Amino acid sequence: MSRSQRVLVSGAVLFLLVACRHPFQPTQAEVCTYDKAVRVGESHAMSGISQFGNVSYVCAIDVREEVDRGYDEGYQQGMALRLENERARVCGYDAGYKDGANDGQRGVAMQGQVPDVCTAATIAETERGYREGYTFGMENKPAQVNVTMDHSGHGILKPAARPEEECIEAYGQKECGYGCIEAYGQLRCATEPNHRCIEAYGQIACGLNCTESFGELSCDEEE
Repeated sequence: MSRSQRVLVSGAVLFLLVACRHPFQPTQAEVCTYDKAVRVGESHAMSGISQFGNVSYVCAIDVREEVDRGYDEGYQQGMALRLENERARVCGYDAGYKDGANDGQRGVAMQGQVPDVCTAATIAETERGYREGYTFGMENKPAQVNVTMDHSGHGILKPAARPEEECIEAYGQKECGYGCIEAYGQLRCATEPNHRCIEAYGQIACGLNCTESFGELSCDEEE
């Protein structure tokens, strides 16, 4: 093969690599040192992006092994941080109480299962918090309407006052609403008192009776 033919083939291969590049594949400038690869791996894990098997293919051959090692180590660190953050969000008395109160106010059936990420040391407190929060929520459901009497003695139906919104702040942002959540570098809140937000698989969904199953999030009334 002549030199010009080799150049054409190399150019064609490079074009195919660029054209077929995964949308989350980091560029050469972003990943081609050990430290950069660690940061990219950690970011991918925290964002719920599937782990790459060959993140270093955009790098020079002599650094690829080190880049792949850095990416793998960073990904594992990110997964550990993500698990820690998830446990802080859903495990323990306070987290259980909040989820129980939300479910009680929405009138859904009491859930009997603690999230899988909770450790044995936090399961009992999470369950206790959920039960007590559920009882509180059932006893303090927001009223649907208020009835008042006008001067003629006729009843008038007026919408009840909306429950006070909660607000969360992170990443330099602030969101207010109901059933708020912080995940994957985003803040989301539902707009209705009986709605809430959930996160899994790198996604966030807000609405009524949202659930996660087989890699998908769904709600009866998604916002």
